[in-house]
Amino acid sequence: LTGITEPGQQILNLAAKVMQQVDNIRRVGDEFANIETGTLTIATTHTQARYKLPTAVKTFMTQFPHVKLNIHQGNPKQVAEQVANGDADIGIATEYISDFENLLCLPCYKWNRCVVVPQGHPLLLESNLSLKKLAAYPLITYDFGFTGGTLVSTTFSNAGLTPNVVLTAIDADVIKTYVDVGLGIGIIAGVAYEPLRDTNLVSIPCGHLFGVQTTRVALKSGVFLRDYVYTFIAMLTPELSETEIRLT
Repeated sequence: LTGITEPGQQILNLAAKVMQQVDNIRRVGDEFANIETGTLTIATTHTQARYKLPTAVKTFMTQFPHVKLNIHQGNPKQVAEQVANGDADIGIATEYISDFENLLCLPCYKWNRCVVVPQGHPLLLESNLSLKKLAAYPLITYDFGFTGGTLVSTTFSNAGLTPNVVLTAIDADVIKTYVDVGLGIGIIAGVAYEPLRDTNLVSIPCGHLFGVQTTRVALKSGVFLRDYVYTFIAMLTPELSETEIRLT
């Protein structure tokens, strides 16, 4: 907002804190009145929702059958904003999410990218995959706001290369579809390649070219969360106990 004086801004900040505390009181009341009922809203990217969350979601819904689960998909920045604004209880993403000061972030898992090509593609004969070799082919990858699309572009640029990006998408399934029809080669998250389903494609590891990425789960600082929210976070961060998560 424009035209707000410094005292006015301080009043708005205090009002926001008061409203957050009022919401926390309501949440505490819900916790004791309805221990096993409520709502869990998760903001995440397509890759997480499609490839990493199903197992945890299934386990959670079996354990808490009376909790309504909402999954909101968006790009990493949108995911972080939804948590920061209180529109989601937790956010799960790789980029941007650790850049917000009012978010607490916990590491979920590390992952690498892979190149997907059709069966019989010339790259399958290469013993040492390089950026220069990738740049020689039409490239299909994530939109620059999703799952490291910007990092892929920056990596090529830092190597003095300009890849021929013919298509970008927010969805790994879309990328694989266009690789399958021969439009180019794809760069996707390694977890998005499924050998039993992607039988027409072959995965080539390329983590050595683009580095290891860390997906994180974020929650808003100072917000009271229901017990089942911490249980779900613990399902995503096996290296941390539910008690350790509460102490963050």
